[in-house]
Amino acid sequence: MKTKTGCNFRTPFITIIVATMLLLFVKSASAQSWEQVGNTGFSQSETRYPSLAIDKNGVPYLAYQNLDNYKATVKKFDGNNWVNVGTPDVSDGKATGLSLVFDQNNTPYLSYTSGENGEYSYLITVKKFNGTQWVTVGSPFDIGVGVETTSLAIKKDGTVYVAFQDSYNYSAALVKKFNGTKWVAVGGVVSPSSAEFISLAINEKDGFPYVAYSDRYYSYKATVKKFNGTSWVSVGPTGFTSGSADYTCLAIDKNGNPFLAYEDGNSGKANVRKYDGTNWIWVGDPDFTMGVSYESLVIDQNGTPLLAYKDWNADYGKASVSRFNGASWAFVGGAGFTPVNVENISLAIDTTSGTVFLAYQETDNNNYTSVMKFPLSALAVNLAEFSVRAVANTAMLSWSTVSEQKGDKYEIQRSTDGAVFKIIGYVNGNENTTATNTYSFTDKAPIQNAINYYRLNQIDFNGRSNLSRIIPLHFEAGLHKINAFPNPASDFLNVTCDATHQKLLVNIYDVSGKLYWSKTYLHPANPIQIDIKHLSAGTYQLTTTDERGNKSTGFFIRQ
Repeated sequence: MKTKTGCNFRTPFITIIVATMLLLFVKSASAQSWEQVGNTGFSQSETRYPSLAIDKNGVPYLAYQNLDNYKATVKKFDGNNWVNVGTPDVSDGKATGLSLVFDQNNTPYLSYTSGENGEYSYLITVKKFNGTQWVTVGSPFDIGVGVETTSLAIKKDGTVYVAFQDSYNYSAALVKKFNGTKWVAVGGVVSPSSAEFISLAINEKDGFPYVAYSDRYYSYKATVKKFNGTSWVSVGPTGFTSGSADYTCLAIDKNGNPFLAYEDGNSGKANVRKYDGTNWIWVGDPDFTMGVSYESLVIDQNGTPLLAYKDWNADYGKASVSRFNGASWAFVGGAGFTPVNVENISLAIDTTSGTVFLAYQETDNNNYTSVMKFPLSALAVNLAEFSVRAVANTAMLSWSTVSEQKGDKYEIQRSTDGAVFKIIGYVNGNENTTATNTYSFTDKAPIQNAINYYRLNQIDFNGRSNLSRIIPLHFEAGLHKINAFPNPASDFLNVTCDATHQKLLVNIYDVSGKLYWSKTYLHPANPIQIDIKHLSAGTYQLTTTDERGNKSTGFFIRQ
C-alpha cells in the first residue's frame, strides 16, 4: 500500500485585500459526499501548518502547530476520535513549517523549524515515533534566519531527505539526507538564489530526489531540479512558467512522471503541468480554476492527479478538490464543499481504498483544524472488473459492475502516452441496480504499432465522475497479405501486397530453412516481379517484411 500526501505552506506575510472582488463570487453548495472525520474543529485551539499523511492501514494522521504554546502536535483518527500520537507536545520548543510522512515500515516522521515567536527559523529538527515516543533523528541543524517551511520525503530504501530554505546560502534551496549518523548535504545548493515554496519528492523510478520551487533568479517562475548522484540538474527548462509560481507543489506518480501544481502569479488561478521527458506540458487547460491559493497536489493509484485549493469562487474561500478526468478538471463532490472558509490546507490519499482526505484551518472558527474525507469508490459505480484485449484489428473493452447508483454512462477514453486522454465513445449505464452488469465497447481504430492506454470515466446523473485504472494494450498492425503467382512458376514469380509500402524485404528459403535469395525494395511496384530461373525445381518459402516489421509468409513451387 502506498500513500500520497500533498504540499502545505505557511501563511503569506502579505494579506491580499479581496473584499470588493468577493461580492462578485457565486456561492457554491457543499457536496453531500464529503464526510467529516471526527468532530469539526477537533484541535480546540488555533492552529497553523497542518500536514496530513495516511498510514498503510488507511489511518489518517495530522500534524499541526498548536498556537496555545506554538509547539507541534500529532494526532491520529482511531475510528471515533482524534487522539494524540505520543505526548501532546511533540517538539521541545516552538515548531513551524511542519511536514509529516510515513516510511515503508509505517513509521511516522515529522520535520519542522524552530525559532523565536514562531516567526524566525533557526534550526531544523526531524523526529520519528518509535511506537512509544517521538525521538530525534540525528541532531537538529542550523539554517540561520529562514522561512518557516520544510518538505520531508522518504525513499523506499529508508533514506530520509528534507528540503528547506538556507539563509547561509542567500536563502537558496538546500536538501539534506540522514546517513544513519548525521545529516549531510545532498550536492550543493539547489537554486542559484532565493527559493520560495520548496517542494520535495522522491522519484522511485530513477531513485533521485526532485525539488520544485519558485525561483527568484527567474522572476519567481517555477523550476524543478533533480539530484543525479553528482549534482543538481534541471528537469526541463528552468523558470518555465509564464508568470511567477506560488504554492508550487510537486508529486511523482508510480511510473516516475513528475507533476507540478502552482498558482499563476499573473492570473491567480491554478495550473498543473507534467514533465514529458523534454518539456512541462499542460495537464488540462491553463488557469482551469477561478482565483485560488494554498494548492495541495496528490496522485491516485491510477496515476490521476487531484488538486485541493482554497477556492475564492466559493463564498469567501471554501475548499474545493478537482480531479483530472483525462480531458478536463472536474470537481470531486462539488465546489466549495467545506462548511466554512479555509486556510492552509493539506491533501492526502489512501491509494489502497481510494479515499481522499483533506485537512484545513477553519477561518470562520478561530482557525481550529478539521479533516474531511471523500471515498472515490462512492462515485457512481462499484466497478468489479475491467479488461482490454486485441480482437483482429480492434481493441475490445469489457467490464462489469456489482452495483450502480444513479449511474448515467461510461465515457471510454484512450491515450498514447498514458497522461493525456481523448474520449472515443460512450456506453449507457444502469441508473440504480445491485445486480451484476456486464458491458463492452469496441475501439475500431486503435493506434497501430503503439501502446494504447484505455480507461473508463464512470459518470452519474449528478455529474460526478470516477476514473477506472488504466490498462495498456500494445497494438500491432495485422499482417499484410501477399499473393504469389503463377504457382507453380518457371521463370518469373509475381508478388502482390494488399497495401502500399515504403520498403519491403523479400526472402526466399528452401524447405530446410536455408536462405536462397534476399532483396529489399524501396517504394516497391505492385506486383513485384522476381526472376527465379536460377532456382532448382522444388518447393520454396516466400517471406515479406514491411517497414513496420510486419511479416507475411507463403509458398510457391519452382517447376
